Amino acid sequence: MPIATLTSKGQVTIPKSIREQFNFQPGDRLEFIVEDGECMVVQPVTKDISELKGVLAHLKKPMATDAQIEAAIGKQISEDNL
Repeated sequence: MPIATLTSKGQVTIPKSIREQFNFQPGDRLEFIVEDGECMVVQPVTKDISELKGVLAHLKKPMATDAQIEAAIGKQISEDNL
């Protein structure tokens, strides 16, 4: 079982095996939940949808228009029926 040590500054390094198992990345936020005053659960904080605002702002225009998508689908269907 992995073990971590609390530093004098109150910091803990999560063991590498745990970080890899749960895919924890630098900057991830973790929530500490105390159950029955005896057991502590650590879980990642899920992101709020509002945090994604602007993530795709660098895309100036769609990669394909609706007409191009429909034409590609139609072409694939006709090729599949040959």
